Amino acid sequence: MASRRPVLRPVVVEVQPDAVPASPATPLKSVRFAPTHGSSRPLSTVEAWSVYNFELHARSCPTCYRPRVSRLCDTGYALSEDVACHIFSRDGHVYAVQKDGAGLVRVEIPHAYSQLRHLLRSTERALRKHTHTTVSAPTTTDYTRVYPISSTRRTYQPDMLIEPASSDQTRRRKHRSRYSTVVPSDGRETLSVTPMPIASTERRGTLYEREAQRRKENARIEVREPEVNDLERRYRRHSIWL
Repeated sequence: MASRRPVLRPVVVEVQPDAVPASPATPLKSVRFAPTHGSSRPLSTVEAWSVYNFELHARSCPTCYRPRVSRLCDTGYALSEDVACHIFSRDGHVYAVQKDGAGLVRVEIPHAYSQLRHLLRSTERALRKHTHTTVSAPTTTDYTRVYPISSTRRTYQPDMLIEPASSDQTRRRKHRSRYSTVVPSDGRETLSVTPMPIASTERRGTLYEREAQRRKENARIEVREPEVNDLERRYRRHSIWL
């Protein structure tokens, strides 16, 4: 007899992960009001006439039909303000403006007043939208004149060249030999002419004036006359002999 081998059957093992703690649910952002604990009462005489006048006008006026706060005629807007002085809507319920003690009082509105209910819901939405929007502060313009002030100040210095007196005197002494003017003449005499200093009307000490004065002082002037033989030749050439 052949030996039987054991038959292996698959076994399904379910592995369950550890329980993960659930994160706390964040509450939905909504405008909430304090719970009201008030009784319901019928409309007073003044409140009844106020809602009746608006309902009658809204049914006959095409502008105020299915009214909105932003779309009303002059008469409808005045009647809606009168209604707002007596009743208002909150979370689908109609309350009286005049409180009974410390709590709000609900009022009963006839079911046939559909135009009045449209007005109350529109007013409630407008008030909620107004509370959500942040009012920005008005910008103020300052007309004070402001002059720009530079951080660095420019200093103006005169263009002057200051030299010690000793060096100026030594230079003049060295260059005095160049001031002589040699004039050869028949007598072979040499005359030394020393130029006189010229008084300057401009301000002294400037570099330009000193440079011009040095050029004049360094210039060497030589005056030469023609020799005697040259004069005789020219005289004979242009003369008439008789």
